[in-house]
This record gives sequence, structure tokens and C-alpha cells, in this order.
Amino acid sequence: MKYKLLAIDLDGTLLSKSKKISNENLSAIQKYINRGGTPVITTGRSIVSALKFVETIDKFTQIPSKFIVAFNGAYICDLKTQKITTTLIPEAIAKEIYQYALENNIATWFYTPESTAMKGVFTSKTWIFYFAKKVKNVQLFSIKNDTKLEAYKINLMSFCKNKIKSLYKYLQQKYTNTLNISFTKPHLIEINFNKINKGNAILAIAKELHIKNDEIAAIGDSMNDLPVFQIAAESIAIKPKNKLLSQQVKHVIPYHRNAVADAITRYILDTSTPEILLIASDLDGTLLTKKDKTINPMTVKAIQELVDKKNVKFALNTGRGGDDCVEVIKNLHIKNHANLAIVGCNGCFAYVLDKKEYLYTKFLHHDLAVEIFNGYLDIKNDVKKYNRSMGCFIHTKHKEDFIDGGVQDMYINDVEYIYKKLTTDAPGFLKNNWAKKHDIECSSLMNIKNIYKIVFYCDHPDDRARLVGMVQKNNPPVEISMSSQHNLEIMPAGCTKGYGLERLCAYFNVSVDQTMPIGDEQNDIPMLKLSPYSVTLKSSSESVKKAAKIIIDTIPSDLVGEAINNFVNKPILNKIISK
Repeated sequence: MKYKLLAIDLDGTLLSKSKKISNENLSAIQKYINRGGTPVITTGRSIVSALKFVETIDKFTQIPSKFIVAFNGAYICDLKTQKITTTLIPEAIAKEIYQYALENNIATWFYTPESTAMKGVFTSKTWIFYFAKKVKNVQLFSIKNDTKLEAYKINLMSFCKNKIKSLYKYLQQKYTNTLNISFTKPHLIEINFNKINKGNAILAIAKELHIKNDEIAAIGDSMNDLPVFQIAAESIAIKPKNKLLSQQVKHVIPYHRNAVADAITRYILDTSTPEILLIASDLDGTLLTKKDKTINPMTVKAIQELVDKKNVKFALNTGRGGDDCVEVIKNLHIKNHANLAIVGCNGCFAYVLDKKEYLYTKFLHHDLAVEIFNGYLDIKNDVKKYNRSMGCFIHTKHKEDFIDGGVQDMYINDVEYIYKKLTTDAPGFLKNNWAKKHDIECSSLMNIKNIYKIVFYCDHPDDRARLVGMVQKNNPPVEISMSSQHNLEIMPAGCTKGYGLERLCAYFNVSVDQTMPIGDEQNDIPMLKLSPYSVTLKSSSESVKKAAKIIIDTIPSDLVGEAINNFVNKPILNKIISK
């Protein structure tokens, strides 16, 4: 992300004429956040008024805003720590301005700590009460002899053009080195204390966030935005009324209700940076360590940052069953379950965690499953003459919701052989085989229902070839895949990790082009082919590397963390290993 900090004005910029934020503007802000940017509402409005719009943004993006600037920079709030930095116009100067305004029949608004606490302003003219009825949720209080006028900001208003121009000239001459004075509308002058402006406020926030000046951008429309335009590397004015302002910015665009979205899309978002909104990761050989089937801390931190702070969706897309996936999800310590999903058994089911419900389930036709299993038994008996053996296990649907501890019955033919093969492919399997105690030895599928997939293991490639031939003999409606050199996986027709990814995209309203599938084996190819940002290992087979677009030279358990840290919402760099 080139511009890491974005100052956004409210009136005449982000807000429509009806003082609302359009969904298009909100969506553009969310895209900016998803790519690692920090938007900051930077306004002349009071903190009470500005916070309502920040709440609207936070509700839409589901990510808390970090800072807010109100009263043109006189009030800066770190929204996480609630640290507030304020600067007031001294009482003596405020009273001088008030007295001059009274003598010249000019309306005044004093935003003081007292009036702000009461969600209002102190004012001096009766007619202004009628004018201000258009402003919702703002209380107006008359200035009295004992009213403290030390203020964050003072507004002076007159609809007489000559009078307001004379007032501006008078203030500039008298308070040149004391006050910051700007026209924000033809009838309105805003006053802050010396050096208090939006530009200095954004510089203070940038320093706090360790952001350089050339990483700052700003969108505004009025003269109180000029100081932030002057310090920003990228500046966009929306239909500025002042010619001087037009000359001080890089871009000028017309005002419309979606103008901020237009500005962000055209000038702020780096088009060379892919927008990744969903990551789908394989487990074995990808996310989990080979030895003990855990997740390394670097990867956990990278996933947490994306899911909880940047609102990126994360899914496990695996050949494993649901209960295994739940243990992995728990070890990620993700707070926002609305951004989590599971695709299991190579696309036979998809499950969303926050709603605790299946998006879909697909099962092998029972008679077909029985026929395939019986064919396997015949081949198993035949290869015994070569002193070779086979085994298989059957994934079925959980009897209870696995997210709440429901377990999956794993039916196995030749438990000892299967455990031996599984630990050959994955040395840490037995240590972390969470479903082991529910494994059931079986010699028939006649009474087994809701079968997701059948997985065969064998000793010799010729035996696997015989199994493939047996399964494909009558062209049945199945998918055939492999997740190791020793196995063969049979699923219902259409069930692949690619299908599961497409179903998640529809659910999360994400384009496939905004996904990053990550995997290392043959059963990952259907999802790797879908995305322009799919990732695999340099050590993967040639067919897998051919399907992926990004190839990383690292150890398997670092693959997901490396992919996130180097490529998610960042410009594509030369760290890609060219094919």
C-alpha cells in the first residue's frame, strides 16, 4: 500500500447532501482498509458529531477506526487508547472575538469543552437558533456573562458578503501569529489557535503510526483542508469552491454522493496490488508442521492480523473431516468467527463457524459406495499373493455438530495398516489424530450412511492403478483425487476443493479473483487453478506448480505465513519464483 494514511473530510466530501455516507463510499473505505490503509476522519465538526459517522464506518467495515480529528485538529483522539490531545483558543482572545462580533452584528458559535460535554455550542444571536434547526442533535446555548469562552474552535457567520470579507481581513491582520483562520463556506469563517489545523493533526498521527509524509493522502473540499493537502503526498479536492485550493492539489474531481469512492479507486488504491479478501488453506503439508501437526507462531500471527484486524476471510480447505479442522481453528485463536469457514473432505461439505451451519453437504450414492468398497476388497485379496496389502477409511457426516464437540465416526478397513500408512505420510498423525478413539473397524458399507468420501491406501503404484481402473470402470459419478503418493480419494461428482472455494466466494460475496488458495498436493489443483493469486511450494510436484500462480521457496509449515506476509494486499514483488 503506497498511501498508508488517508485523511477524509466530511461535509462536501464524504457526506451526501442529506448528510449520509453512501454504501459505495463505505465499500471503498473498506477496500482501502483491507489493503492495509488507515483512514482518519478529519473534520471541522465537533467530536460529538464526527463520532457518529465514524461509528457508521466501523459498523460497515467491522474494523474499529484508529484515530479521529475534530475541530480542524484542535481535538485528536486515539480511539483505541482513548488518549485525547486538545488545544484551546485562550479565554482572553476568545472574548475579544466575541466582543467584536457583537459590535458588528456577526453570529458566533463557540465550541468549548463545556458546550461539547453538553453536545452543543454557545452562540450569541437569536436568529442563529432558527438557522441551526437544520442541524440535528445539536443543542444551542446562549452566551452569558459568566460563560467560559475558551474554545476548541470559533465559527463566525454572516450572510452579508462585504461584512464577512471585512471580518476575515480584520482577523488576519490582528491575529496573524496567534490564530489559524480559514473560510470554509462563503458565509462562514472558522478559527483555531495558532498552528492548529488538519495538516498538523495528521502529521501527529502519522508520527504515532510511524508513517512517512510520502505515505499520506488526503481528500477534502474546503480551505480548512488546505493544510492537510500541503503535507500530503497525494491530494484530491472534490469540487473546491476556492481557486487557490484547486491550484494546491494534484487532482480535482466533481462532487457527487460517491465522490470519495471515486477518489479512492482512481488515486489511492494501488492497482498493482491485488485485493485479497479470502484465503483458503490446505492443512497437511501446508498449514501444519510435518512433525507434530501444529501451526508455527509466525503463521498464527499473520492469520490473526488478517482476520481480526483487516476483515479478510480465512477458510480451511482440506481433505480432512470437521473435527480435525475445529482443533486447528481453536489453535489459531481467532476472535471474529464471522470471517471463518471450513471446506472439508475435498469439497464434500462447507461449514460457517459463526452461524454453526453447513452451507452444503454432498454424499456418495450409497449403492455406488458399496460397489466401490467391494471392488477394493477383491483387489486387496488378490495382491496378497505379492505380499502387499491395502486399507481404506470412510469419512461420514458427524452425528452431532462438530463445532460443539460432536465427533465423526471414522470407519476403517484394516486399522493397523491405515495407521501405519498415515504416519508414513504424516509423522505427527497419531499424536494429533483427534478422532482416533471413534475409529471403527469395518468390513462392509451396507449399514454405513452419509458417506462423504472413501480413501484407499496401498503399497505399490500398480495397486493404486488397479483401484483407479476399478472405480472408473463404469464411468460412475465420482471425483478421483490424491493427497499423497500412497493414497486414492473418491468423492461425489463435482466435489473438489475448487467447488468448495466457489461456494465460499458466493457466501462471502467475494470474487474468485480476490482469493488466495494455498496448497501443495494433487487434490489442491482444482482450487489453485481458480485464482490468479494461488500459492504452492517450490518442492511441490510439477502438476501442482503448473496450476499455481505464485511459487514460494520455503519449508511447508511456513508457506501460509510467507504467502500472507509477502503477497496479501501488497504489490506483487520479485519474490515470486518464475515458472
